Amino acid sequence: MPGRSFRFIHASDLHLEQPVGGGSEIPDAWRQLLIDAPYRAAERLFDAAVHEQVDFVVLSGDVVQAAQAGPRALLFLAEQFERLAQQRIAVYWCGGEVDALEQWPVAMRLKENVHRFPTDRVAVVVHHRGDEPLAQLIGAGASGWHRLRPAEFTRESTNLYAIAVAYGQVDAEALVKSPLQYWALGGEHRRRSLLSGQTIAQ
Repeated sequence: MPGRSFRFIHASDLHLEQPVGGGSEIPDAWRQLLIDAPYRAAERLFDAAVHEQVDFVVLSGDVVQAAQAGPRALLFLAEQFERLAQQRIAVYWCGGEVDALEQWPVAMRLKENVHRFPTDRVAVVVHHRGDEPLAQLIGAGASGWHRLRPAEFTRESTNLYAIAVAYGQVDAEALVKSPLQYWALGGEHRRRSLLSGQTIAQ
């Protein structure tokens, strides 16, 4: 693959609005730790992006349900995106079931380094380092869980590494012949790799 090397981090399903649960009785000493757990996990993600000096971060859905999470989560994300902006790290974010673009509060404007993919179509964004194009990101947000159509994710240039950013269900067999090198998928609450090799899907 021609072009310069680059690095990125892919994450999804942070669900900042959901504290850790499942226990019938929680000791008082653990209560605040469980409330803070989603934030601590997300902060480690952004810490890694800064420490490793990645070129960009890919978020593929269900980051936060703004209406349910309240001001704390929105302020936290704004602070993290500001940290990335100071390091010239971009964010490419496709919405999922709880964080579709249309659900984001209008009054909460995102930093210029944060790019949201639309829900009504697949869009292509080229990431640059200075004036040099490094990679193309082909993404579409979602307003609910649905089956993805890989054929709709088409690249504009064969000279750039191509990353699909999507939320939903897809069969690994449908991605085998994909011309894209990486599928940044969201919508599942456990990490797994659908494909590895010439095409990677996670």
